Amino acid sequence: MISLELAKEYLEPTTWEHPSDYGGYSPNGAYIFASVNRDSSLLEQSNWDYIQKTFEQFDPEYVISWRAGHWAVGWIEYFGIAANASDQMIIEAAEIVAALADYPILDESDYSERQYEAVQEYWGNQHLRYRLEIFKDSGAAEDGSSVFSIRRDYCEGRIFDWLYDSEITH
Repeated sequence: MISLELAKEYLEPTTWEHPSDYGGYSPNGAYIFASVNRDSSLLEQSNWDYIQKTFEQFDPEYVISWRAGHWAVGWIEYFGIAANASDQMIIEAAEIVAALADYPILDESDYSERQYEAVQEYWGNQHLRYRLEIFKDSGAAEDGSSVFSIRRDYCEGRIFDWLYDSEITH
């Protein structure tokens, strides 16, 4: 656990200042350290949910969360804590900021599950014609997979790996 003084140093760059070209809600002085938008990646969504769950245990009076419209991404949802939040909240927020500076994933298990589900959903939504293209592109026949496996609503082996490594899971 880090000290309160160090925690405030970590959070200093996240201090909200009202942008000159913004007319919405503005929690000046609060520590706003997370955001998501309509186009957020699976990783950003996973980290967002982790942060939300982490702060459920604290007094909601000091949790700051709001959504603002945005011309490019539809909306942005922000998350942070009030500058006068408890020492424990400030330290928790700083530990999240520090963790993300070292490694971009807060919950490996959740992120991996989201990636798995995204691949399976993508595969399940494809027409057989496109599944056949994926089968060929992935080289699945080389490992002995049957072309008839494209009829299944789930994928595995080389097909799964090929889709997993694509932009679907990022």
